Amino acid sequence: RAEFAQLATTQPALQIAYGADAGGGPTVQALCGAITDTLGVGCVGRPYASQAALDRAIATRALDIPALAPWTMDRPDLGGFMTPRFVAGSSRNASGYAGTTAQSQLVSATAASSPDGRTSAYQDAERTVLADLPEIPLWSLNATVSRSDRVGEVRTDVFGVPIYTEIERP
Repeated sequence: RAEFAQLATTQPALQIAYGADAGGGPTVQALCGAITDTLGVGCVGRPYASQAALDRAIATRALDIPALAPWTMDRPDLGGFMTPRFVAGSSRNASGYAGTTAQSQLVSATAASSPDGRTSAYQDAERTVLADLPEIPLWSLNATVSRSDRVGEVRTDVFGVPIYTEIERP
């Protein structure tokens, strides 16, 4: 911590970019508070007018600071999360990640003929991407539901939405 305190007095504050229209301000403010409290390094949010403007800055490599990059999978399986975000050359691979081993694993997962084989291959790719750490995962979506004696168990899907067709009345 002493090294970080010295760094904080000689360096400008860390900036974290976010799309102002995407609700990232409070998240970045909380993140900066945690960084400052933990490391003693100044940290401020740098808003972009829109998430689209921030996405363009990331895609064109015009951004030279960290950015909050919220992500929701395209479809409710691991491939819907991994493929768009980490396949080399994908327009949605904002980090530019192109790890050779993970690319091979992602191709194998896409080509797998069975659901179990596909899931296993995507899990292998997920471990490889995590080890390479092209992005820092900070948190996951949590769904909030409530309970009542008039309603049975309420489950949510991978997007955090209640599965209305499975709600039961006792």
